[in-house]
Order: sequence, then structure tokens, then C-alpha cells
Amino acid sequence: GAYYADTAKGDKSKLLTALFWEKKAWRVNCEIAGQNIAVTYSQLGNRQLCHKWLQRGYKRCKWSTRLSLAKTFLCGYGVRRNVPKAEQLFRDVLRDHGSHPSHKALAKKYLRMIKRGESPDDSVVYP
Repeated sequence: GAYYADTAKGDKSKLLTALFWEKKAWRVNCEIAGQNIAVTYSQLGNRQLCHKWLQRGYKRCKWSTRLSLAKTFLCGYGVRRNVPKAEQLFRDVLRDHGSHPSHKALAKKYLRMIKRGESPDDSVVYP
């Protein structure tokens, strides 16, 4: 599925093919599939389904979706803006010893923005 999504470049039929394969991967418990499905829905312009799949992915595998889910709450991308929820998820990224250093750096960046009262535009979720 990810191959089709990566090569789609706005081609809706390739994105739908990607969605087909990503959902197959989800059904066999592929941990990253929820994130991939969310990205594909974002590329299709459906923010609500993007957020929904990030939530589903978070329930199955926190590490792969937590940062993106936090950004949807921070920006109100497909969901009502919820800064305290975003802040909680960003702090979880920092506390998790398994979080990638680049994820921790982004979480710190967004926590500083929240502290300063700044609000990023929604392109930080999925441009």
C-alpha cells in the first residue's frame, strides 16, 4: 500500500489502490498500517478519516501514531482542536524511552509553541 501512496502524486486511483492494500495490512495486524491509512486519507483530502485512523492506530500501537495524533489535536486537523490532549501526547513522546530522537525533538518544539501560545498551521500534520 505504501508504494502506491508514495508514487501516487495526487493520482486518486493509485491512492485508492494504496488504501486497499493498507487496509489488508491492518486486518493482519500490521502495526504501521493505521498510520499509513491516515496518511492516505489525508492525501485524499479527508481529514476526519485521517484523524480516525490515527486514533485506531494509536489504540493498536502507540509508538507509530502518537506524534501525528498529537499534531491533529494541536491543529484541529479533522477533529476539534484540543491543546491539553495534544500536550499530553507530546509529553508521552518525551517520556517514552523507545521514542525516536527526532520525534522527541518535534515534541519539544510543539510543547514550546504551546507554552508561548503559538498555533501552527495544519500543514504540520500532513502537507
